[in-house]
Amino acid sequence: MKKIYKSKRFWGAIIAVTFLLVSFYDVNLNELIKTLGRIDLKFLLLALFFEFMIPLAKSLRWKFILDPVKKIPVREIFSLYCLGWMVNVILPALTGQVARSFMLSKKQNLAKASSFASIALEVVFDGLSLLLLMIVVSYMFAFPSWLIRGEYTLAISVSLGLAFLYFLTHNQKLFSKLKDKFPHKVTEKIDQISHSFSQGLQMLKSSKHIVLVTLFSILSWLSQIAVVTFLLLAFDFKIPAWSAVVIIIINALMMMFPLTPGNIGTFQVATILGLSFFNVHKTEALSFGLVLHSLDILPYLFLGSLFLYLRKL
Repeated sequence: MKKIYKSKRFWGAIIAVTFLLVSFYDVNLNELIKTLGRIDLKFLLLALFFEFMIPLAKSLRWKFILDPVKKIPVREIFSLYCLGWMVNVILPALTGQVARSFMLSKKQNLAKASSFASIALEVVFDGLSLLLLMIVVSYMFAFPSWLIRGEYTLAISVSLGLAFLYFLTHNQKLFSKLKDKFPHKVTEKIDQISHSFSQGLQMLKSSKHIVLVTLFSILSWLSQIAVVTFLLLAFDFKIPAWSAVVIIIINALMMMFPLTPGNIGTFQVATILGLSFFNVHKTEALSFGLVLHSLDILPYLFLGSLFLYLRKL
């Protein structure tokens, strides 16, 4: 019994159920079903199309992050990315990113630290893109104080992350001097990990790769905006077009700390909250959140399962 209480899955399930209860509280299920039945299928299919574009854009970004370290075929990168996100859907706490990093290291004979460095760069570029979105939207939408605090936290985290990665990439000599103050056995291991990690950051030394990674980061966010925009049209919500960006920002900030498997519960609460700023009724907002969440995870489950079968893992 004690082992169950210490399990992340157990607490993840408890949190998911709690958030789902909050989401479904005071919701008319008949109205929910009617709202789902009124969805315009042509806009839903367009949303699904752009949902499949997101892993493609992010896979290409990952490829260009890794290119200076090792050139890996797009198909290999895409399959590993989808497999990692399938794990992320099933398990909480960024398990998928860890799994993806280990699979890349094993399949491509890369140092684990180099593989982890590529994931770290993804996070930093996603953070920068999200920060840019928040700045642009702030001219049209007055964010509440708690979201502004989230923006400041994100800005500080991204700045510290960039500074740390820049230091590792450009100051290996300084690090070599500092390590002399520690025992040889310790410094030898640290030096090995540090060197491998800095190898994974080589794209930061290439302006070409920085531009390409930035472009694919923007493309992935634009694809997400397209998904939400077409889904808003599918539900025929009479709200501003830029509301799609607000919904994405709130979801992204609430998903920064993954607590539940596949963000079940957390996603619904975030979507209801985002749509409440535009006076969308809770029942309609929940139905929108359920469909958006399904679109968000089904492509990864489908593609991940497909590559799992093809790879015979």
